[in-house]
Amino acid sequence: MVENLVDEYELVGMSAEQIVELLGEPEHKSKNEFRYYLGYTQSGINTGSLSIKLEKGKVIDYNIDEG
Repeated sequence: MVENLVDEYELVGMSAEQIVELLGEPEHKSKNEFRYYLGYTQSGINTGSLSIKLEKGKVIDYNIDEG
Protein backbone atom coordinates (compact mmCIF):
# COMPACT_ATOMS: atom_id res chain seq x y z
CA MET A 1 0.00 0.00 0.00
CA VAL A 2 2.63 2.56 1.02
CA GLU A 3 4.82 1.68 -1.94
CA ASN A 4 1.90 2.36 -4.29
CA LEU A 5 1.26 5.67 -2.54
CA VAL A 6 4.80 6.98 -2.99
CA ASP A 7 4.99 5.61 -6.53
CA GLU A 8 1.74 7.24 -7.66
CA TYR A 9 1.83 10.55 -5.77
CA GLU A 10 4.49 13.21 -5.33
CA LEU A 11 3.92 13.88 -1.63
CA VAL A 12 6.61 16.55 -1.30
CA GLY A 13 5.03 19.89 -2.13
CA MET A 14 1.46 18.79 -1.40
CA SER A 15 -0.52 20.89 1.06
CA ALA A 16 -1.65 19.55 4.42
CA GLU A 17 -5.24 19.69 3.12
CA GLN A 18 -4.33 17.58 0.09
CA ILE A 19 -2.71 14.97 2.34
CA VAL A 20 -5.82 14.76 4.53
CA GLU A 21 -8.00 14.50 1.42
CA LEU A 22 -5.82 11.67 0.09
CA LEU A 23 -5.20 9.72 3.32
CA GLY A 24 -7.82 10.90 5.80
CA GLU A 25 -7.16 12.41 9.20
CA PRO A 26 -3.83 11.29 10.70
CA GLU A 27 -3.67 9.39 13.98
CA HIS A 28 -1.19 11.97 15.28
CA LYS A 29 -1.23 15.57 14.13
CA SER A 30 0.90 18.54 15.09
CA LYS A 31 1.77 21.81 13.36
CA ASN A 32 4.85 20.26 11.72
CA GLU A 33 4.05 16.57 11.41
CA PHE A 34 1.32 14.10 10.49
CA ARG A 35 1.72 10.45 11.47
CA TYR A 36 -0.29 7.59 10.02
CA TYR A 37 -0.07 4.13 11.57
CA LEU A 38 0.11 1.43 8.93
CA GLY A 39 -0.50 -1.68 11.00
CA TYR A 40 1.77 -4.68 11.10
CA THR A 41 4.82 -4.89 8.84
CA GLN A 42 5.52 -7.83 6.55
CA SER A 43 7.29 -9.66 9.37
CA GLY A 44 4.03 -9.56 11.33
CA ILE A 45 5.73 -8.50 14.56
CA ASN A 46 6.55 -4.80 14.21
CA THR A 47 4.17 -2.04 13.26
CA GLY A 48 4.82 0.57 10.61
CA SER A 49 4.06 4.25 10.31
CA LEU A 50 4.22 7.03 7.76
CA SER A 51 5.56 10.33 9.09
CA ILE A 52 4.95 13.42 6.99
CA LYS A 53 6.96 16.54 7.83
CA LEU A 54 5.31 19.89 7.15
CA GLU A 55 6.59 23.44 6.86
CA LYS A 56 4.23 26.36 6.29
CA GLY A 57 1.41 23.88 5.53
CA LYS A 58 3.34 22.02 2.80
CA VAL A 59 5.01 18.61 2.80
CA ILE A 60 8.80 18.95 2.89
CA ASP A 61 9.69 15.31 3.65
CA TYR A 62 8.25 11.95 4.61
CA ASN A 63 9.56 8.76 6.14
CA ILE A 64 8.27 5.20 6.38
CA ASP A 65 9.22 3.58 9.68
CA GLU A 66 9.06 -0.07 10.64
CA GLY A 67 9.29 -1.05 14.25
